[in-house]
Amino acid sequence: MKLNIHSITFKSQLLLIISILMFLSYTIFATTYENIILLFMLSIIILSYYLYKSLRPLNEEISQKESHLKDAQRIAKIGSWEYNLVTKTLSLSDEIYRILGVKLSTDIGWEDFLNYVDDNDYNKVITILDNAIKNGSQFDLRYAIKLNKNKKIHIQTTGKVRKKQDGSAKITAVSMDISNEIKNKQKIEELAYYDSLTGLANRALLKDRMSKSIQFAKRDSSKLAAIFLDLDHFKLINDTLGHDTGDDLLVYISKLLREQVREADTISRFGGDEFVILLQNIHNINDAELVAKKIQKALQEKHQIGSHQLYVTSSIGVSIFPEHADNADDLITNADTAMYEAKKSGRNGYKIYSLNMGKCANKQLNLEQSLVEAIKDKEQIEIYYQAKIDSATNSVSGAEALVRWNHPTLGLVFPDNFIYIAESTGLMVELGYVIIEKTISQIAKFNELGFIGLKVAINLSCRQFQDANLVSFILSTIDKYGVLPSQIEFEITETVSMSNTDETLRILTELNNIGVSIAIDDFGTGYSSLMYLKKFPINTLKIDRSFVMDMESDNNDREIAKTIILMANSLNLSTVAEGVESQEQANLLKEMGCNHLQGYLFSKPIPKNEFVQFLQDYTPNS
Repeated sequence: MKLNIHSITFKSQLLLIISILMFLSYTIFATTYENIILLFMLSIIILSYYLYKSLRPLNEEISQKESHLKDAQRIAKIGSWEYNLVTKTLSLSDEIYRILGVKLSTDIGWEDFLNYVDDNDYNKVITILDNAIKNGSQFDLRYAIKLNKNKKIHIQTTGKVRKKQDGSAKITAVSMDISNEIKNKQKIEELAYYDSLTGLANRALLKDRMSKSIQFAKRDSSKLAAIFLDLDHFKLINDTLGHDTGDDLLVYISKLLREQVREADTISRFGGDEFVILLQNIHNINDAELVAKKIQKALQEKHQIGSHQLYVTSSIGVSIFPEHADNADDLITNADTAMYEAKKSGRNGYKIYSLNMGKCANKQLNLEQSLVEAIKDKEQIEIYYQAKIDSATNSVSGAEALVRWNHPTLGLVFPDNFIYIAESTGLMVELGYVIIEKTISQIAKFNELGFIGLKVAINLSCRQFQDANLVSFILSTIDKYGVLPSQIEFEITETVSMSNTDETLRILTELNNIGVSIAIDDFGTGYSSLMYLKKFPINTLKIDRSFVMDMESDNNDREIAKTIILMANSLNLSTVAEGVESQEQANLLKEMGCNHLQGYLFSKPIPKNEFVQFLQDYTPNS
């Protein structure tokens, strides 16, 4: 290192000048050669001492900076190395040893150094280094290295090959541990392209892979399929057993699906309980059908989810490229359409997309838009009434309110064709408000006409039981129209009673406290436990029409109806038989002790004005 005279303090410079003057003085005046040598040596000693004193702070500063540089390399996990291509010697900084996880005293040669590179990256690294050595150029590498205990880390190395005219050649480089950067990048990719619950591909990744697969399929003239799968009644599991169990089921299903397809196929969680599977390179539609059948068979087995044994079914739709669509979005949409056809056909099955389904989907979309307007307008929503007859007096004891939609172009639309739309689109709460208010306002008009003893039943859906404002709306509507709560009965199905039992109990209790009645509709067709009859504040059981229609000829149906009536009587519950269409059915039910009869034998559902006329014309003995 060269001495920078300007770095020496003023005091040191002064002492240096004095020493030189002393040397010159004694040289001039000294009388002997020995004295001259002595004085010269003394001057050298004095000069060296003061030079040492002056350079010591500079040396300490350099050492401190070297220490800071090492600390910075350690913190940044950056090390430097140099390989002499002529002498074949390798020099490594301390941080390189730390990155490699070996002691500083370890002897590492060039081949040893290269052998740390992971096998998957080795050829790439050698090729790039050879090119850099040949051309005397820079290089930038990213690769993995393998350490002890099967550990791997990721390294980025930037360097240059330096060749000089004297024939010397060196590789000078810095290497940095970028493992955290790689992990963070992978985490970001997981969040962007994978479902956080199941680890399956999400929508974005599915569409990307499907678009690429379609490009390959076009080039190779091959086929691929989209399988759209929706779990049947998953919401009921969530509401009844809790979302944790629902999540556990979704994770379980995702693992089950992986076992049914090839490794090259893509399974994605499309949202909620919907899954889409991309089948690549299939020969024909039969290949997709086989996979759909295989999935449904696997799902139909009994599954242990935590402490619960669950039986799961699914509705599946299949679309094929290029027959049904030539892009990812349309392929998924058409598979979704086919899946809804499977649901409409009774669930637990699959459907292959056809063009007619697409027309039906467009029709349904138009119907959804029209329903939104109908609910806002309210005038298109009409309530029909079907009479209930007291079996003891043969008089009209009440009615069931049944909704109809007077569509401006389609005419009268029945509930089966639009209630499911309201349920699936979130319109059911608003539609329910319209039905409740129209019915209660009509009860007030019945009262004005003198029919004050009628009890009118209104159906409540599962979706309405999730509405926090349901009870307050009912109470305010009763007050608004001044009717008696005892004139109103709300009918719920067994499925509703099973959904989120704590919340159901709370709402039913509040309704009971208001003074309205509660009926279980379609009793005997669901799978609820009889303990709910004791737990819930139920007033009425409605015997499903399926037990009534064949009771004249089917002993089993007759015994079931009789058992329901006996059980209801023992629990002090009222009974209503639906679907009564013959006098013989009516007579049998009366003999069994059924309290109320409802069916076409007496009246079909009719508009409010016709129902008023029915009430005016009806006589108990007719």
